Amino acid sequence: MCFHHNLSEDSATAMTTQVNYLRLMKYPGAKTSIIPDIDDVFKRSGKRSFVDVFGGSGSVSLNMKFGTVIYNDLDPELVNLFRAIQHDSALLVDLLYEALDSYEFRRGRKSTSENKIPRSVATMKPSIPAGRRGKVPDVGAAAQTILRFTMSFGGMGDTYGTKEKAAKGYLKKTISMMQKISEKVSGWTIENLDFRTLINKYDSNGTFFYLDPPYSERNWYGSNFRETDYEDLRDMLKNMKGKYLLTVDAHDDLLEDIFGDPDYIKAYENRNQDPGRGTKPPRTKAFYTNV
Repeated sequence: MCFHHNLSEDSATAMTTQVNYLRLMKYPGAKTSIIPDIDDVFKRSGKRSFVDVFGGSGSVSLNMKFGTVIYNDLDPELVNLFRAIQHDSALLVDLLYEALDSYEFRRGRKSTSENKIPRSVATMKPSIPAGRRGKVPDVGAAAQTILRFTMSFGGMGDTYGTKEKAAKGYLKKTISMMQKISEKVSGWTIENLDFRTLINKYDSNGTFFYLDPPYSERNWYGSNFRETDYEDLRDMLKNMKGKYLLTVDAHDDLLEDIFGDPDYIKAYENRNQDPGRGTKPPRTKAFYTNV
């Protein structure tokens, strides 16, 4: 793999068009702001198979407009969630409605016709026929996954600092999007593999890999990367038959030592601003690609 050294860091923050992207839940490190750039590289690659190697909350896979999607994550909880959407999205929606109507979520407010939301989307049929279903997922656990991340501070899934009003509004929007989400996910191939196994399984001249590995020195995920994992990933990219796009935090000394200079760097508006505490600097992402 030959990394280009003609860096071109954008002097201004990349401004993304306000688009109603599909999203399932709050999750650390979601890639909504860079989806246009990922989509652009994918289209230029000329490939049809899109492999989301570190799929996470699915924010990238859910918003790819073309191609066949292979979603992968090492976290069995996330894999169960997307398999549950394939298996019975209607039941999942019903469970989320029950959570909205529950005493705990409403903090004791009496349930009335005024504070309930319309249930039209709850009439959806299961996403795929019974004959095409594999191992039956735990739909109840999938609902708990959405609730846990949505109600937690920063989407981290463990610290419950989110205000009830914000969490409720977010969950309502998730429910309103579920039919479109289920239509997307119904066509996915869903894997629960180590990235090494996944790349070896799907690497071909017709495949595009998007790689957004766990951030270095941030314990956000159930499976965090060691230095040797980044080195293994680098070595696999060198010999890859297909096309790829790797995105990581810019100006990370460890990752630059391993992957070399990026092809380019872009800055994005930091939308996690605290009112009254000034403006946070933009987030910068490093892009490595063989497209």
